[in-house]
Amino acid sequence: MWKKTLLPLALAVAVAGWGLAPAEGEAAPVVGNRPHRADGILITAPPAVPRPAPPSIVQPTVPKPALKEVYEQGDHAWLVLMAQTCLEDLGFRPGTRNGDFTRDTRKALKKFQKKERAEGLRQDGRLDMETYQLLKRRAAERKYGSELVSADSKSILATAARYQGTRYVFGGTTPKGFDCSGYVQYVFAQQGIRLTRTADTQAREGTFVPRSKLQPGDLVFFTTYAPGASHNGIYAGNGKFWNATSHGVMLSDLNDPYWNSRYYTGRHVLTGGKRP
Repeated sequence: MWKKTLLPLALAVAVAGWGLAPAEGEAAPVVGNRPHRADGILITAPPAVPRPAPPSIVQPTVPKPALKEVYEQGDHAWLVLMAQTCLEDLGFRPGTRNGDFTRDTRKALKKFQKKERAEGLRQDGRLDMETYQLLKRRAAERKYGSELVSADSKSILATAARYQGTRYVFGGTTPKGFDCSGYVQYVFAQQGIRLTRTADTQAREGTFVPRSKLQPGDLVFFTTYAPGASHNGIYAGNGKFWNATSHGVMLSDLNDPYWNSRYYTGRHVLTGGKRP
């Protein structure tokens, strides 16, 4: 009988002495602040499995259509739209005014070229830069008269400065808001000079001018968000130019590191008047 009583008691004392269990009235052993079971064994979370990174979204790059030297039936372009507008203003019938080079457009161009054969134009109904430039001039003469068509740099720059501070609006073409080429187009239109709508097509207007020979009233072009001519302005002289930026219409410095490194080309588009 005494063996049955003493044996469990001896075992309990031995366990307490060996430190495998807390003695009566003592706290359980401290095993840290990490989660653990009652017997002191740490509870470990399964290792985190890294999630695969989501696939990067690559915006497709849509190449801009290259400007052509000659446009013909079946083409679609801003220059065709401008030519159609001029043809209509001159009393020819281009058939449409949406930039689609149709059969009627070809017929109208051919009639204009034959009428102006003394200017040495081709007479095949296709649209090259010589035909386009003369179309613009004849249409401007019809609409504004030769005096305005012979605008000089002073009148261009005076008009350009008038809109200083006008806010920038992408696609804007009026004093309510301009983008770069919309501003240039509007300023020249006030002097009877019609330009195309976008910077890359305006870079085909007029004649090339080396940077070292820029004169007030010339157009200056820059490569910014896209290859080629993607921004432009009006040269004001002394290394300055008017342009519509994200801060609005302002006078910028051509020699500023940002513009200097992105300069693309210069064009002379004034059709008359004196160049200082």
